[in-house]
Amino acid sequence: MAVYIVKEEKKLKIITVQPHQEAFFQADYAGRILVQADTTMQALLKFQDLPDEVKFPEQHESSQ
Repeated sequence: MAVYIVKEEKKLKIITVQPHQEAFFQADYAGRILVQADTTMQALLKFQDLPDEVKFPEQHESSQ
């Protein structure tokens, strides 16, 4: 099982994906996946380490 943090419009979602759904999920969410991990805690820690420009690009675009 894999845990993803993805962007959907202006929201973030944590989604758990079963191994047999992995290929479909990755194709469906291509370009919107920010983090992939084995557990929710790992996903949150990886997300925390991302630069703000990656996590919240729309905030950086409007501040320039």
